[in-house]
Amino acid sequence: IIDEYAPSLIVTVDCGVSNRAEAEYIKSRGVRVIVTDHHELPERLPDCTVVNPKLADDYPYDNLCGAGVAFKIACALLGKDAYDLLDIAAVSTVADSVPLTGENRDIVFEGLRRINKNPRAALKYLLASKKDAVDAQTLAFTVAPRINAAGRMGDAQSALRLLTSEDEREVYDLAVRLNAFNAERQQVCDEVYKSARAKLAEGGAYDDAILLYGEDWSQGLIGIVAARLAEEFNRPVVLFAEKDGLLKGSARTVENVNVYEALRACAEHLEAFGGHAQAAGVTVRKENFEALRAAMNAYIRGKYATEDFQPSFAVCAREMPSAELVRELERLEPCGVGNKKPLFAVSAGSVAASPLKEGSPHVAFRAEGTELVWFGGGRSRELLSCDVPKEIVFECGLSRFRG
Repeated sequence: IIDEYAPSLIVTVDCGVSNRAEAEYIKSRGVRVIVTDHHELPERLPDCTVVNPKLADDYPYDNLCGAGVAFKIACALLGKDAYDLLDIAAVSTVADSVPLTGENRDIVFEGLRRINKNPRAALKYLLASKKDAVDAQTLAFTVAPRINAAGRMGDAQSALRLLTSEDEREVYDLAVRLNAFNAERQQVCDEVYKSARAKLAEGGAYDDAILLYGEDWSQGLIGIVAARLAEEFNRPVVLFAEKDGLLKGSARTVENVNVYEALRACAEHLEAFGGHAQAAGVTVRKENFEALRAAMNAYIRGKYATEDFQPSFAVCAREMPSAELVRELERLEPCGVGNKKPLFAVSAGSVAASPLKEGSPHVAFRAEGTELVWFGGGRSRELLSCDVPKEIVFECGLSRFRG
């Protein structure tokens, strides 16, 4: 970049706070650097201007995502004109799984209001199949995966152009491309997942943390698969892709286990790492992989108890709520990390579940007269139909059709 464009200033977004050496190199080339980031602070910060809500200052909220920090800088520079960017800041805040409390809640609430009232072309086309009002879950499961898919499939510029182009025809074409990228990403993710499961089947999943690497895994997809395995096996997972003799990894974890602190405790085996409690990036030499695995397992075994790995649900009522109550619960939106939707539970015996459509992994069934949908529940149809007592835990929404 310095050779090609000769910039006078480089501003980072969502990265840089752990990159002291890189900041020194940029400065040595005669370029100023400003780091804007939200990740955990290392022992030594880069020797430059650093904007990070986790710094010990009087800023009142420390859970902004990287794009949220960029949005606040836009507010400082542009004043209220920056509010035109609230919709993009909302998408980013939901996509990065930061708590939907405090200022994050305000950003997402106001961003959703803009999206529902007058969506920009990029979001309108990405949401083309969505007929109901857009909420935080729509951003998480419809918009964010498609924007992320561009970079994960090696063409991040498509996502950038989608959000910055003023040519509506180009925006439409790019939205179609991102949709195709997302379908391809899902297929490749499934292949990486199956490969990781095969490696686990060979060695067993007996450790307190799962660490695996694949020579042909895509670095852009291992984070998604790590999150899937962490949820499935209820423990931290670090997956690595091999590149030029180095293993570059993505770490994901369960709610009660801080993966950033675990990596910091193993820093002697690492080339680099950075991130936060629930997710991190890490680089290790291939010859140090087994030492890292042993050290990380020893740290987690000594730090955490068995109960920390057991998933739990806070169920607010064991009954089917009324439509009136569900309408009132909608006022708690936006819901997500840190402000989860209230959960309910009902008892059931044998349940007849049907796929939503032919070949779909999702199933629908009825309990206490109400239709329930289980996303990804196709593999559990046999369990549902089995005539044994079971509790079904669910969250509620209202389906609306023509008002």
